Amino acid sequence: MTRLAPIAVLTEDDVKRIHSAALHLLAQTGIHLPHPEAKRLLLEGGASEDADGRVLLSQGMVEDAVARAPSTVPWFDQTGTKEVPLRIDSTYFGPGSDSLYVVDRESGETRRAKLQDVVDNVRIVEGLPEYDFVMSMGLPEDVAASRIYPAVFREMLLHSTKPIIATSTCLADLETPYEMALLVAGSADAFREKPFFITYIEPESPFRFEEDIVDRIWYCGEKGIPTMGVTSSNLGGGGPVTIEGGLAQGTAESLAALVLLQTKYPGAGFVFGANTWATDMRSSIVCYGSPECAMTTAAYADLGRFYDLPSWGGAGCTDAHRLDAQAGEEAFQSILIAHQSGATLAHDVGFLAYGSLYDARFVVLTHEMIGRVRRMWRQIETTEERLAVRPIDDVARASIRGEGPTIYLKHPHTAAHFRDSLYLPPRYIERRSLAPSQPTESLLDRLAVEVEERLSEPERITLPDRIARQLQGAFVE
Repeated sequence: MTRLAPIAVLTEDDVKRIHSAALHLLAQTGIHLPHPEAKRLLLEGGASEDADGRVLLSQGMVEDAVARAPSTVPWFDQTGTKEVPLRIDSTYFGPGSDSLYVVDRESGETRRAKLQDVVDNVRIVEGLPEYDFVMSMGLPEDVAASRIYPAVFREMLLHSTKPIIATSTCLADLETPYEMALLVAGSADAFREKPFFITYIEPESPFRFEEDIVDRIWYCGEKGIPTMGVTSSNLGGGGPVTIEGGLAQGTAESLAALVLLQTKYPGAGFVFGANTWATDMRSSIVCYGSPECAMTTAAYADLGRFYDLPSWGGAGCTDAHRLDAQAGEEAFQSILIAHQSGATLAHDVGFLAYGSLYDARFVVLTHEMIGRVRRMWRQIETTEERLAVRPIDDVARASIRGEGPTIYLKHPHTAAHFRDSLYLPPRYIERRSLAPSQPTESLLDRLAVEVEERLSEPERITLPDRIARQLQGAFVE
């Protein structure tokens, strides 16, 4: 079954006004760009520099960059056999990356993440089919700070076949993972043809494109790594407090990153969007479970449709510190809206505590939410077989005669179609007759059993032995 048409949170006029505001910001406010070569190339390409040294981008430069960027960006799993094309209205879900803490599976206490936690969570995501890509889900404290990003990238290669979204803090955080990726792909040309990892790079809002940001964007363009410039124009924090203003700034910042990439590497793969979530006015945290997270993810999908570019967003995350009713409500709302809106990449699924904490049980539960949403948003098929006119007639007549399939449970049509017609939840979702006198396990208990059973299987390396040995013996230590 095909999915339903996407919903929109922005009207056509809204999109045009946000686009116009973004163009105005780029032409009048411009970007802070201390990178000498990047500044030179932009000035030669039609930009100008104001009295404060800010680089002002013309409308023509922006439109040219949008025209050069591909509307579909190739992305594959690590085997190269399954394509996950990045384009608007194809929605992919995956976890997040740089959490500092995890919930210990034995004690239930919150503690700093370790490398084994990354391995465990990656293994869990690998075995859950509704997750389309993998991220690290942790910054392990037992790895030297300068080697954290290569270390977690290696574990994603070793324990998953799914496409990867990698993060970084400097150019070295990309260079080493790229060398690892070449081992898996076989060659630079093979990776360029079928890239299996992409990265998001975070310029600082508002409009700060420091030298290391440009270097990483250009490195991706040079090596064929699809990328994006994801700023944090969070409402009342890195951006203005109004959603409309945050979207205007986030759009302008993303377009500025696109101009920087396309100026030097025309045709390089790029994902449009920003993080424009709420800033809590009491605690100053960025709210991962806010309605604004869901709304702006959908809005960037609308804008991505306007630019004909894949879009970036977040879903399946919460500000709750534990897996509770708040966590479920906040995670489900954003998964539903992300899928309905046609956002391309919905990351941070399973995050607790505004991006600070992972609990393996929540990884499992949010996976079920994705499956439920995808089932809800499938197109109804009004074929003769599915309209079931004949079975209805059979049961209606048999129920009076007392012969034949007197109820639908006895009709062959039910046996033939219940699996493709009904949503069949996993075993940890409770669907049983109420027996008040019988004790029942809580959902948390059932999720814990599911996690332990998945991790009780022998740890499996997903790469050929030769490549795995090379990765395990180099790069990180």
